[in-house]
Amino acid sequence: MTKKRETPYIIYDAIHQVMEFPSHFKALLVDLVNLPAMQRLRRIKQLALSDLIFPTASHTRFCHALGTSFLAFRIVREIKRQGFLEEFDELSEKILLSAALLHDIGHGPFSHTFESFFKTLGISVHHEDWTSKILNSEDFVEVFRKHGLDNHISLITDLITKKGKKRQDALKAWKPHWLLTSDIIASQLDADRLDYLLRDSHFAGVTYGTFDLNWLISCFTAVETNSSHRLGLTSQGLGSIEHFLIARRLMYQNIYCYPKIVAFEAMLIEFLKELTSLTVKYESLFLPLIGPSLNRFLKEISHRKDNGSIIDAAYSSYILLSDDDIWISLRNLSLNLPKEPPFEKLLHLSEKLNRHETPKIFKVQDKNFTLIKLPALRKKLGLIKEENFWKCNLMEVSFNLYSTFEDPILVSDKEGKATLLNSCSKLIETLGDKIEPSYYLTLDPSLFHQFPNEINQIISEITNSDQK
Repeated sequence: MTKKRETPYIIYDAIHQVMEFPSHFKALLVDLVNLPAMQRLRRIKQLALSDLIFPTASHTRFCHALGTSFLAFRIVREIKRQGFLEEFDELSEKILLSAALLHDIGHGPFSHTFESFFKTLGISVHHEDWTSKILNSEDFVEVFRKHGLDNHISLITDLITKKGKKRQDALKAWKPHWLLTSDIIASQLDADRLDYLLRDSHFAGVTYGTFDLNWLISCFTAVETNSSHRLGLTSQGLGSIEHFLIARRLMYQNIYCYPKIVAFEAMLIEFLKELTSLTVKYESLFLPLIGPSLNRFLKEISHRKDNGSIIDAAYSSYILLSDDDIWISLRNLSLNLPKEPPFEKLLHLSEKLNRHETPKIFKVQDKNFTLIKLPALRKKLGLIKEENFWKCNLMEVSFNLYSTFEDPILVSDKEGKATLLNSCSKLIETLGDKIEPSYYLTLDPSLFHQFPNEINQIISEITNSDQK
């Protein structure tokens, strides 16, 4: 009797077109995708607030997760095609593709903006911390057990959440091939970055993030370093990796760090801070306006500082939150919040955010502006209390093309030994490890009506200093 040919599981995608997943991953993929925590990613935009400037950039973390898992499969199959990873069996592929699929499962509403909001409260919780809690929740443990992965949950978690030496130490308990394949999940050349650059560029309607994906993947190889193998590139891939890194830099410069988007994110963070403070004091008023999940979450994080206690206490409400909860709260507050002194700031912010009104933005060349001129400027504009500093603020936006210190990209020489990318590329040697900062003064439009002369003088000073 002829054995039935196993067909791949196919998902059609705007970026990769036909995404073929191995048949042995199909049932697990479907079960994971159907979990509420995974479906929640359909309601969290990949680029948070970027669609306010780039209207079509409304794609979600859900489609990015699928794309990342698909690229992880392509990369590992390329390495296996070259004769490496002989012991990397179907079970190992399930683990790797699950880690790629779930790498963003811990993100909250508006992704990294929510993490920045935590920082303003003195809370150091990142999406990786929530990821660990989610992957060990009852729903996920049940799915992993069903597919024979219940003894590998810690490995999947470590592949996603640990970086650098911590990840290397954690992977010592597992087979040696995990050191190489972990680079597919988290490195400066991982499947995550390959997917989000192409996806974000496409949906933002720009070409900054495009590069030759097929050629780059064909140049992936296993590179020997310190008596083990890591993910690297053949020398034929040098031009492609330079193109990829320049594309990433251009996306940061022109999309991810676009000043109006960063300013809008700062306003949203200020809104969430004020909302947290008032929710605790006026719970009966805010509960019907912001809903039970967001109300409970803000209450839980408002009086805790320890990461572990925050995650344990707030998990049940956090796992329900998405971008929708914040937008609905903004609308309800802007329409129904009493026009009374305690709520003046929150009402002002919610109305502006609901109407998508950004502050006025001016580029500042003077690095010492914050220390010397900003305090005097705020005083001149009557902004004495710290709670009003957001109306006149300085934003620092910075990015780095490539880091030679954190898991550097490796290039294979003729003997298969590792060479650092910056040693092979003059371009990367020149541009690597260089933080590129920009500074912007943001002014709330209401100040232009209250202090027209002072504002005009400020703008004149900034403009003149830029022309010198």
